[in-house]
Amino acid sequence: MAGRKPVLTVTLSRAADNELDRIYRYTLGEHGLGAADRHMALLQAKMASLSTDYNKGKSVMGWPDLRYLLMKKRNSGDGHIAVYRIDEASATVEVWFIFHTKQDWENKL
Repeated sequence: MAGRKPVLTVTLSRAADNELDRIYRYTLGEHGLGAADRHMALLQAKMASLSTDYNKGKSVMGWPDLRYLLMKKRNSGDGHIAVYRIDEASATVEVWFIFHTKQDWENKL
């Protein structure tokens, strides 16, 4: 039987945590409490999935240590992107940034 991939701990940088707060407040103001809670639960679940499926994100061109994960409710429409780094030595997935899909996020790194 092949060895299993280790389960890593997902951590958020201050920038990523602040962006989640901003996303929540925006969604709350525009769409109400229920929508804000559902959207936050979706984003948190997608990022939590990186603890076991950390290689599912794509490589960021020009940044060999970084990967990104597209986080969307459905295949069409807007969503968010989590930019992260896998640190197997400390058994963590470090989410550094969260961007909206409409942002020119690659030039903001």
